[in-house]
Amino acid sequence: MSLLLNAEDITVNIAGRRILNAVSFPLFRGQMMALIGPNGAGKSTLVKVIIGSVKKNSGKIIINTQGRSIGYASQDLPDDRFFPATA
Repeated sequence: MSLLLNAEDITVNIAGRRILNAVSFPLFRGQMMALIGPNGAGKSTLVKVIIGSVKKNSGKIIINTQGRSIGYASQDLPDDRFFPATA
């Protein structure tokens, strides 16, 4: 199996609060992963670090998407009345 993503010791502090503390994991092609935990555990923050919309304080992320892209759909809709989505 080829490595698609490797997170090493990801730490994130926001407003003086530690959100993620030394999170590490590999993700291989063909593998499925679920992020589970209570509200406020840092699941969304971890995904946002991976896509680059939240800055990590330390650690390393290696992404090898092999020509693919990473997508993310937030559970919150933007405050844009022209956003082309309905539910």
